[in-house]
Amino acid sequence: MLTSISKLSAKIGKDLSLIQGAGGNTSIKERGRMWVKASGKWLSDADTENIFVSVNDTAIREAIKTNETDPVTQHIDENQILRPSIETTLHALLPHKIVLHVHSVNAIAWTIRKDGFKQLKDKLQGLNWSWLDYHQPGLPLTNAVVKVIKNNPDLLILANHGLVIGADDCKKAEKLLYEIETLLSHDSLNISPKPDIKKLIKLSEGIPYKPAISDEIHAIATDINKLKVASQGIFYPDHVVFLGAELCVVNFGHQVAPSVENYYKKYNTMPIAIYIEDAGVLVSNDIMLASEVMLLALSYVLMRLDLSIECNYLKDDQVFQLLNWEAEKYRQGFTQK
Repeated sequence: MLTSISKLSAKIGKDLSLIQGAGGNTSIKERGRMWVKASGKWLSDADTENIFVSVNDTAIREAIKTNETDPVTQHIDENQILRPSIETTLHALLPHKIVLHVHSVNAIAWTIRKDGFKQLKDKLQGLNWSWLDYHQPGLPLTNAVVKVIKNNPDLLILANHGLVIGADDCKKAEKLLYEIETLLSHDSLNISPKPDIKKLIKLSEGIPYKPAISDEIHAIATDINKLKVASQGIFYPDHVVFLGAELCVVNFGHQVAPSVENYYKKYNTMPIAIYIEDAGVLVSNDIMLASEVMLLALSYVLMRLDLSIECNYLKDDQVFQLLNWEAEKYRQGFTQK
């Protein structure tokens, strides 16, 4: 039974425009049981290892109805080593047999716009969908979905977060996903100047940083308009979890050390990446793959964004909640890549 969902999970998990690192999750339901991706696991590994945890989804739905503080833990099936996804309640709540939750960069680039809902209302005409303003992943998001579930939407647009798709089987879910991706695709991409690698190498002398390996990561720093938009705040949850609460930016002509020192004083940790205006991006020498793909994701979003449109950023208290959320600390710590 898990063969079909594992195959589809691996396929979308290998697509960085849909899934980045340990983000996103999938599930399948069968006779009162649900198999949902484990927290910290990568969908891209679904075809080579068992990344799913089985739970009693019927009991979880009842626990949601009665407003239990923890609707999941006591309903995890026996002999499960892994912890189920923080979005388990959302998967259980939806009536569909197959549920896909992806962090589509196409969708995020629309939903972070102030006019995002208006734009998508035109693009998604004829589909059974609902829009949700940003809510913290997990139970807060599930409780918000309760209010729209009466319409039985097959598509949830999560502002500053991504997409949730429900269907009766994997083929239908995959078809709907790629139909939506086509509808949300962008006519053109914002192309940035090439990075100044020689300058970056010189600036990295004596500090534990190195130039990022991808021109796409550098693209935000080498385009002043992208850098301005990106440095005003954080767009979506996984950026906070894997990259921090704000960008460490070195403006043109300024020194690297003061910016890094200020960042450390504020957050008591060194920045994973340093955005150097007009030059490119330096990344920590020991950067994890999970963080590196999040840097790519941010660039992918900015490539698709109309930079002249005002954006919605996560609020300070929303960022604080993510930084201090035990479930996300577990996921981040569990991710070894």
